[in-house]
Amino acid sequence: PGTLLQLVFAIALLLPPDFLFSAQSVYPKKIKAIRVVGNKRTQDLVFQRELSPLIGAPFLRDFADFAVGRLDRLRLFSGIKITPVEEEDGIVLLVEVKETYPVIPSVSLSFSDENGFLIGGGLSVLNLDRKAFFLSGKVMVGGATNIEFRLANPWIRGDQLAYRLDLFYRERKNEVFGFHETATEVYATLLRQHKDRLNYGG
Repeated sequence: PGTLLQLVFAIALLLPPDFLFSAQSVYPKKIKAIRVVGNKRTQDLVFQRELSPLIGAPFLRDFADFAVGRLDRLRLFSGIKITPVEEEDGIVLLVEVKETYPVIPSVSLSFSDENGFLIGGGLSVLNLDRKAFFLSGKVMVGGATNIEFRLANPWIRGDQLAYRLDLFYRERKNEVFGFHETATEVYATLLRQHKDRLNYGG
């Protein structure tokens, strides 16, 4: 018996860690809860709707990458760390995030033969109402007047459907070709997420 035990131990030392992990994870504990740390400007419901598909599922190492990918696509965090915490009745996913600045200003300057110099600025709100809504506006004046507006909501139904609204207003006098242009354009886009990494819509 002693020799057999030594043989088994020696074989175990030669096996790669991935094999040992997979062997121990045939019947892994299930994920029972998600705890978030560092979300001062983001509501808990944002994390729940992103990671709720994991609740009740057996924990696998790939789930950490899955969770990071779901949160990273919101572009609200400069740092994301996922740590599984084992408890007697299951696994708790500890989510530690570092939030980006909620409001980002911008300044723009451009020049063209048709319109001359344009100068202006904009403002982007990355986490409107603390629910991951995105709102931005930009105004350019000078040889022309350009106004841009965008509103995006990553969730409107279930966990995979989003929308985006875009408004563009342009007024300019083309000195080269001698015409005056005024245009208003509005676009509404529906996006559906496919397999957590691909968005498509129209």
